[in-house]
Amino acid sequence: MQDWLFLLAIFIPLGFSVLLPFISFLGGWVARNSFAVLGGLVTGVITLLLISHTQNNVVFKLNWLPGIVDFSLYGDALSICISIIAGVIGALVLIYSLRYMEREEDLSRYYSLTLLFIGSMIGMALSANFIFLFFFWEIIGICSYALIGFFYKDPKAANAGLKAFITTRIGDAGLLAGILLLYHYAYTFDIQRIIELAGRGEIPQWVITWSAFLMLAGAVGKSAQIPLQVWLPDAMEAPTTISALIHAATLVNAGVYLVARVFPLFSGVSYWLLWVAWIGALSLFLTGCMALVEKDLKRVLAYSTISQLGYMMFALGVSGWLASIFHLFNHAIFKALLFLCAGAIIHTLHTKNMYEMGGLRKEMPLTFLAFLIGTSALAGIPLFSGFWSKEMILGLGAEKFNLGFNLPFILAELGVLLTMAYSTRMIWLVFMGEGKRKEEKVKDAPIAMTGVLIILVLLTLLAWLPISQFSFWLSSASPILEGEVKITLRDMIVETFTNPITYISILAIILGYLFYLWRKVIVSSLGKLGKGLYSFAKAGFGFNELYYWIGYRMIDFAKIWLDYVDERAINSFNYLVGNTSLRWGEEFRKTHTGILNLNILGVVIGLLLIILILR
Repeated sequence: MQDWLFLLAIFIPLGFSVLLPFISFLGGWVARNSFAVLGGLVTGVITLLLISHTQNNVVFKLNWLPGIVDFSLYGDALSICISIIAGVIGALVLIYSLRYMEREEDLSRYYSLTLLFIGSMIGMALSANFIFLFFFWEIIGICSYALIGFFYKDPKAANAGLKAFITTRIGDAGLLAGILLLYHYAYTFDIQRIIELAGRGEIPQWVITWSAFLMLAGAVGKSAQIPLQVWLPDAMEAPTTISALIHAATLVNAGVYLVARVFPLFSGVSYWLLWVAWIGALSLFLTGCMALVEKDLKRVLAYSTISQLGYMMFALGVSGWLASIFHLFNHAIFKALLFLCAGAIIHTLHTKNMYEMGGLRKEMPLTFLAFLIGTSALAGIPLFSGFWSKEMILGLGAEKFNLGFNLPFILAELGVLLTMAYSTRMIWLVFMGEGKRKEEKVKDAPIAMTGVLIILVLLTLLAWLPISQFSFWLSSASPILEGEVKITLRDMIVETFTNPITYISILAIILGYLFYLWRKVIVSSLGKLGKGLYSFAKAGFGFNELYYWIGYRMIDFAKIWLDYVDERAINSFNYLVGNTSLRWGEEFRKTHTGILNLNILGVVIGLLLIILILR
């Protein structure tokens, strides 16, 4: 039964995704919406049931290409934790979407892609071999591209989807190269088998080293870390529900999950952990600065997402595996809460500009309270969920301070100050200040939306309390944590408040609040330097301009190269293959309908046929 439970967690949302367009055609919008929410709820329940079936081994195995690739699923705590986040947050987002997206067109495509994403995310988390992990990894990337560009008639949304697709492909190429390099020497794609072979010294060290950095590139792209962070802020052109599910709680966690999954394989590679820590520290600091000068509410939350993912990467770099996953779990909850609060505000005011908001505290009291709790967890205010996991990370960073991690640790502490500063700015501009609002009469969102907010508020407030069960669950199920001390709730409280680093962080929080209050005085006192830094941060530290320059130079080079191509060679090629190819091409072109749902259905049917043939 447990084998089927793991399969159902993947194929229930995938099946609902394929069937949903037909349900919509036959039963109308009511049947479509009900079917989509039912698929999400069933998936969420199944992922929660997986907890009782946690095993530190393969729970399902199907010989697909014997001796080369098996379709196998791993049932350890790490896989199940990511699956629960995708399943439960996905179900809540689908419920929230009933009212938030009710006025939009082409919702069959929206719900179908969302369910496809949820199923693929769970499939990636449960995959026990690199090939199927990469397969689901690419599917979630395609879903992200399609959902970012959901409003494809808007050029901003279409360009943002394309930008995300191209940027993440850079990292994905590194991931695929790392996988194939390992296979060439290990003759298997099985993750645990490769870890065992590496532990026995049967894989050359240079192969492990190159694979470690190639796979890190894949993680950096998917989790939008420096220097591939440029796609995530633009991805906020997607519906806010998608931003909450994909670009805050699930997809961006895939990179952190990948590093956590291969941690026992690569943790011994020289300088690899230091690189992971540096990438995380630079990401959390630089994007914290960007969030401080951004006026778009969703983009501020996007920058804060990159920053918090930076803390998770930094934690893995200082060997804080448990701390990283604990913060990932907490962040998924409170960031989904913040994005859905932002959705309620945008749904009411029809603007994302924080300077066009203001004074919503009395008119939207429930949304205000939920947003205040979410930002408190984000900023690491004591006793909120984000405080405990962040202090666990910073405490581990302090232990590594004299081992080459000193500057990354300082950047992580400065990140606490910046997080408090931009969190205070969000609260003030949206709820306290007097902005130039266009909507005079506003109120809290409908119950279908606020009900989800209430659930996420409770989870945000209570998520840290079962740390004893959480850490014991991860420790007992995962060999990655072998030798790491299991932590109880009492131990966590005592260690946190007896660690001097905690009080440094509390001081940073206070300074962050004061920094926001005195920001104009500080910038003006710095003169031209202050204005220059402000403009540089507002421009995203020049990453976009750099990549555009590189892109244009590559185009120019391609044009120059094409000028050297012999026209007679092209004519010869056309003569040999042109006539027949053109006739077949014209006939095959008729199958390209441009309807995304039919294209997805064709891809799924094709994959099923390949699996049956090669079975």
